[in-house]
Amino acid sequence: MKKKIFYSLLLLASFAFIYSYSFAANDNSSMLQDAANGVRNMVGGAENTVENAARGISNTSQNVTNSLENTGNNMGNTMQNMTNNNNNNTDNNTANNNSDNTTGMTNNTTSNGYNAERTATTGTTDNNTFLGMTSTTWTWVVLALAALGIGILIYSYFNQRTDRYNHSDE
Repeated sequence: MKKKIFYSLLLLASFAFIYSYSFAANDNSSMLQDAANGVRNMVGGAENTVENAARGISNTSQNVTNSLENTGNNMGNTMQNMTNNNNNNTDNNTANNNSDNTTGMTNNTTSNGYNAERTATTGTTDNNTFLGMTSTTWTWVVLALAALGIGILIYSYFNQRTDRYNHSDE
């Protein structure tokens, strides 16, 4: 009985194979061609979509890069113009300061027209002191007091007793 079922299934499978083979080998296989063309068109459409998206991203990044480049060039040109204007103003001020020195400041003019004026508030004869000490002396006094305070804190930290809070009943 089992052999009859096996042979009948084998016969049925062979008919299915022969039928599908003859259907595929038929000259009128436009259905397979249509399916192949559909797959080709779908893959081509996906390819075009990816290509267009990549081209759009490329164009956007190129536009951003060009914009940044133009902005950088404009900033560089603006800075160059400002430097040139400052140099021209310095040259003009140097010519004016050398002709009229009524401010009492020392003018040091170099060969390129740069003018340096001394504007410090202290001099060699410093009368601006507090309690007879200069600002440098006061700075060292404050630093010494801060170091002394830090030293006291470290000493007190290391000399703390751990049994301070322990109470004995005796």
